[in-house]
Amino acid sequence: MGLRDYIIRRLILMIPTILGVVVLIFAVLQMIPPESRASLYITDPKQFRNIDEVIKKYGLDQPVHIQFFAWLNQILHGNFGSSQLGGHKPVLTSFIDRLPATVEIVIYCAPLIVFFGIWLGTVSAVNRDKLPDHISRVTSILGTSLPSFFFGIILISIFVAQLKWTSLYRLSEQGKLLADINRGKFTLYTGLYTIDSLLNGNIPLFLDALKHIALPVLVLVFIQ
Repeated sequence: MGLRDYIIRRLILMIPTILGVVVLIFAVLQMIPPESRASLYITDPKQFRNIDEVIKKYGLDQPVHIQFFAWLNQILHGNFGSSQLGGHKPVLTSFIDRLPATVEIVIYCAPLIVFFGIWLGTVSAVNRDKLPDHISRVTSILGTSLPSFFFGIILISIFVAQLKWTSLYRLSEQGKLLADINRGKFTLYTGLYTIDSLLNGNIPLFLDALKHIALPVLVLVFIQ
């Protein structure tokens, strides 16, 4: 089987897989009572008094197959609902807003994961069944088995809560101030603060952004 045939075959097999995932997600959602699902559309606590109207408005009282095709139709049109964590903004809008931060983390994580993965593998191979090999093996097991959120919480409690070396935001208050001061000169080319700060020649802002991206990068590199 050639590479082209293999790729075509994998793409075709993706179709039933995606459909199966979609059906499974919808089936799980159907296990949630209509009142709970309707609460996701409520932005004002007073609306809870008319919860039945909300259920009817969004068709949550319709037969399952009608709800499924209506839900699927909304997805195909790019409507993924609203995000409570995003201030009830559309999910797609919240996703686009946060995409630059995600891309920025990946840009730093990917080369580090490759470098340290090859380096640890080489050290283990050269020092088979010796101390460096055992340390590398234990590190790999810890990285694979330790949940990312748990490791992240540990780092936050140490470097954010206790030592206060960084914060949970993409920039510190001083960094935001630097960006505000230079707003007339500062241009957001990509939405990636470390990249845009260099393109604007703003080294203090670059260092601030780099310091705030260090913890999530460390977490992802370690677990990979």
